[in-house]
Amino acid sequence: MQAREDASLKRKDLARLSGIHVSRIVTLEAGLIDQTDFGDDELTRLADVLAKPLTWLITGETPTRVPVSQGVIAERSARHVVQLPLGLDSSLCPRCHEPVSGVRCDKCGFSSSD
Repeated sequence: MQAREDASLKRKDLARLSGIHVSRIVTLEAGLIDQTDFGDDELTRLADVLAKPLTWLITGETPTRVPVSQGVIAERSARHVVQLPLGLDSSLCPRCHEPVSGVRCDKCGFSSSD
């Protein structure tokens, strides 16, 4: 309810913009149902209309961002974030994803000639 009010939306406006029936919005705000009663597509539409992260709708907490320095590409996975250095003058080790300037990786010792 707070997120809807912060967005200056009435229930009927939220329902229209999200494509979710107003009675489900009322029931959700009353606490009679929770986010587990909604499908992924409905939660995504609610998050978009309310301008909130999807994880906020599910957990109530705003996700923290992992800082990424310049020259790093972040690769996301279900378990963790891996930061890959972006070295235009070197290749990346296929094992540890660190830059390799010669034949052998300085970090893990993997050799591309093996």
